[in-house]
Amino acid sequence: MLNGKGSKNQCSIAIDGLGTNPSSCPDHGDGFIKLWPLMGSGHGGNYDGDVKRDLVVRPLVMAALKVKDPCSAPSPTARGSVQILRFRSTEYKGKMKSKGGDRIHMHVDKDKAVGTVALFSVGETVRFALDQHKPPQQCCKRVVTHTAGADRALSRGWHETNCGSCQEVELRSGDVMLFDGHPTAGLAHGVLDTVAGTAPAGLPEWARKCRVSLQYRCFRTE
Repeated sequence: MLNGKGSKNQCSIAIDGLGTNPSSCPDHGDGFIKLWPLMGSGHGGNYDGDVKRDLVVRPLVMAALKVKDPCSAPSPTARGSVQILRFRSTEYKGKMKSKGGDRIHMHVDKDKAVGTVALFSVGETVRFALDQHKPPQQCCKRVVTHTAGADRALSRGWHETNCGSCQEVELRSGDVMLFDGHPTAGLAHGVLDTVAGTAPAGLPEWARKCRVSLQYRCFRTE
């Protein structure tokens, strides 16, 4: 799976890819590859992550959450969804250097079932951006509401737009990021670039010249 070609079906309910305009994701120039899950739609399918195999990685997620705040970590019976993405650097085989490293556009998650989101990174460093400026619909100048074909150029240039309220973080190989993914948190987030030549030596083939991201969305219990 980790060495596979994956799927370019990138849209999700979380980023409103199944909402009023399901074609908006490609217009943002997102180039990442979904390694798991590959097929289906809705919870348990390609769009929201796999809810049937979340127990495989849940112990890792629970350990990370307990380090952050032992008192607020989900109960041992809490469930979630998992997906694995590949973000290619310009050195990845077949990647067009002129387009830069893979990105995912700034967005505020829409899934009301989700609470904490955990991201585990292996491979190249990515430039990750966060913005919690209120109100959520204006949280970041980089968040583009795609309404028509005329907006395509603007949408694809989102990562070059100035954003004074954004915070940029480098996610390196081995890093774990935790954030509130519920819509009421209004936390915009995205990947600005996948930086070539930043991965540590000795990684397996599937983690070279790219960043592999294991994403786990914890479901709220209340």
